[in-house]
Amino acid sequence: MEKSGGYVEFGVGGEHFAVSLGSVREIVRACAITPIPSASAHVKGMIALRDEVLPVVDLASRLGMARDPEVEGQIVILDLQGIVVGLLVDEASQVSSLGDAEFDAGAAPQDPGRKGLVAGVLRTGERLLMLLDPEAVLSIDPETLRRLRDTAFRKKRTEKETERDENLFSVVTFTLGNDVYGFPLEDVREIIRPSRPALVPEAPPHVRGVINVRGSILPVVDLGMRLGVSSGGDASEGAKIVVLDYGRARTGFLVDGIREVLEVSRDMLQEPPAVTRTAEGRSVVSGILDVRGQIIALLDKQVLVSSRELDLADVKDAAAGAGGGGKERMRTFVVFLENGQEFGLPIGTIREITRRSVVAPLPGVPAFVEGVMSIRGESVTVVSLRKRFGGDVHERGEESRILVANVSGVSLGFLVDSVVGVEQVPEDRLAPPPLGGVDFGEAGHFVSAVGHLEGGRLLLVLDAEAVFGETARNVETTVPAGPEA
Repeated sequence: MEKSGGYVEFGVGGEHFAVSLGSVREIVRACAITPIPSASAHVKGMIALRDEVLPVVDLASRLGMARDPEVEGQIVILDLQGIVVGLLVDEASQVSSLGDAEFDAGAAPQDPGRKGLVAGVLRTGERLLMLLDPEAVLSIDPETLRRLRDTAFRKKRTEKETERDENLFSVVTFTLGNDVYGFPLEDVREIIRPSRPALVPEAPPHVRGVINVRGSILPVVDLGMRLGVSSGGDASEGAKIVVLDYGRARTGFLVDGIREVLEVSRDMLQEPPAVTRTAEGRSVVSGILDVRGQIIALLDKQVLVSSRELDLADVKDAAAGAGGGGKERMRTFVVFLENGQEFGLPIGTIREITRRSVVAPLPGVPAFVEGVMSIRGESVTVVSLRKRFGGDVHERGEESRILVANVSGVSLGFLVDSVVGVEQVPEDRLAPPPLGGVDFGEAGHFVSAVGHLEGGRLLLVLDAEAVFGETARNVETTVPAGPEA
């Protein structure tokens, strides 16, 4: 009998085992495990993983083996129809397809302590791997599993889907000196490069002046000076201006650099310390976020600027609109670099922008699929635009980012060289891609529009559905399921 599929291999006590990749959610380093009173001998305890409490089973103990206490180990997080459990192993070595492996279900182990726990043996060349039955290892009753799958799991998944938009919100994070701050993405109109402002007489010291943005006057506030913190201002190499909406008015805030766009749960937002409040009970900090050990102060835009500054922005913006016969219709894009070329995606398709993390390879997928990464417990398939477009492959730098977008109802992460910012483009500056003249290469099939930006720059607006729609629809089925018990 032959089987093929994706597997996670790991070692325990010098022996090698595997489980189907389809049952593995992620792999984490062993951390502090809290014992559970009166638990079975093989239940090591429980851990907190991103606010989720999970039980942990010691595989060595479950298999009747002695585990080396000097080995720190790793925890393989298994998700079986909504039942999430950690499996403590010595080392999770690799993810592999083992496409040429021969599966022998009859090769059950002679050790009576392992009977029923091992589904069979995988033979590939001279290597032998014992394929575990995770449901048996975790002592999950089949009837319980079916009941959970048919009721609680479906209900939980449905609730998560319906409540997702209400409980999650996106935050644009940025740096001022050594500190990280954030604005809710819904308040951010665009993110632009700094330009030399014109001074405004008798303006507060933190108001740098005003700049012209596509015919409208934009007041610019030095946010570091406004908050009284050390920052590089416009001298910073990655300095940006974050433009916020104030009804009819807009104000730009000069920051040292954009860090990332995060999707976070509203439950993560903590009240700011009382000492940050003024005598009137107001605080420039609306909440505190702790994301991966990084403290982020979420700022209240209404407290940041005075009524005079808002009046300035409102009057100038209204005057510009009146002179131009009304405001232009604008489209907003997340702009990023790939192989030196600026591309854009509509901001409505982007869920978040995050730094590159550990990406586990997937077997049996196209070459441009980098693998899968975990974002707060969710598995997101990561794809490379460069490889998809047949560009030169080179090492990516620290500015590399992953744009998480919704494509065909599936979350895909676009690996790119860097994110330039968020930019608004007037609709009359967007045109269909030309049939000739500019050589887009293979990308020409996936460009939905070309934007003419300031300075003669061209922005290639991608159609994510055309680029990766088929991949999004097939990515789960392209990874063969492991053998079932």
